[in-house]
Formats: sequence, C-alpha cells, structure tokens
Amino acid sequence: IAFATRLPQSLQKLMLRFANCNINKGVEALASHLPSELQVFHLALNSCKSFGDAEFRELATALPAKLRELNLNLQGSSIRYLRSVQVLAERVNELQDLRKFEFNFRRTPAQEHEHLLESWQPSDQATQLRLVRQASAELESDIVADWLQHRIMAPQSGQSEADVLFDTFKNFDKNGDGKITAVELEKVFRQLDTSMTSDQVATLFAKADQNRDGVIDYREFVEWLFE
Repeated sequence: IAFATRLPQSLQKLMLRFANCNINKGVEALASHLPSELQVFHLALNSCKSFGDAEFRELATALPAKLRELNLNLQGSSIRYLRSVQVLAERVNELQDLRKFEFNFRRTPAQEHEHLLESWQPSDQATQLRLVRQASAELESDIVADWLQHRIMAPQSGQSEADVLFDTFKNFDKNGDGKITAVELEKVFRQLDTSMTSDQVATLFAKADQNRDGVIDYREFVEWLFE
C-alpha cells in the first residue's frame, strides 16, 4: 500500500509481479494511485487467491487513459464472474492509445469468459500514434515523415496493412535480401529529403537495429515504426 501511494504521476512504465500472496488491499491502493501518465503496465498476480472480482473491477476501471501496452497475468486468482471480464473489455475498448493487450486467466473461474477479450483490436489512433510521435521526435524531416505516413496510413485499394508494410520495407531493401543496411536507409531518406544528414540517418538506424547486428530485418522495421 505504501509503495502504491508513492508512485509518481509522471511514471510511464510499471511492471509488477507477485505470487501466492495476499494482495487485495495492495491492489486496491494501486488502482487508486495508478499514474495518469502511465503508458506500459504489466501486472502478474500468480495464484493470488485473495485477488477477486471486486478488486479486479476496481483495477480495470482505473486503467489510465494513456496506456499503450497492457499485460495482465492473473492465472490462479479468484476472478469468477462474467461481469468482471465485461468491465475489462469495456475499459480496454475505451483506451484509444492502446496498441498491445495481453491477458491470462488460466486456472480461474473467469477463464470461460476470455472470449470477450479476444476480439479486441487497436484503434486507428493507436496504430498511428507511434509513427506520428516518431515523425516529430526522431525523423527531423517533415518530407520523410509525410512520405511514411502517406504510404502506411493511406493504402491503395485492396491492400492490407501487412501488404503496405512489406511494400514499404521493400522500398528500402534495394537488393532484396530481406535486410536494410545503413547505406540503403540513407539512400532512400536522402532521395526524399536532401537536407537530411548522415548523422541523422545513423541515429535512426541505431534505434531500429535492436539486436545491433548491423542490419534492420522486417520485424525490427515494423517495431521501429509502431511499437
């Protein structure tokens, strides 16, 4: 409870894990003090039998509006009722910036109601959020940002999001080997905006190359744009 009351409202990422514990009062305090700026929230309450429907509903309704990633691992808890899962479903559908949502109700009576959550999809606003933020904070080029947004947010008729993303990836992958090199990335960006410097492109490349192997594969490319 003391921990929850001391959480700064500016906190953007919170990951908590408990097991076999009496946590209901602590979760009630957490629900009352969740930071308003929170964007990533992971909560694991494995086999915490004292965590039931009342505490769960209070937590669900208190989820902050700016959440972009939510992971609830509640296996072995005492959540039981259909209405509890409905409350969570209603709340996540209200979170317009939520991009990623994972849940686990195994070994709970509420597991049979999980289907209410399986139809969740991120809103169009959430899909665009990362790209818009990146365009302003990282690209430092309105021309490149506009090009990316036009290609990805305004697909041609009949194209799925996966098709658009792969076609965009191939624009950078000039030799077709399934990887984007720093030279390939710079070539496309400099063609679009001759004012972009090599240092700017190198900074962007470093952000996208998550495993530091010197190339950007398709997974890294998609996560760079959207995660």
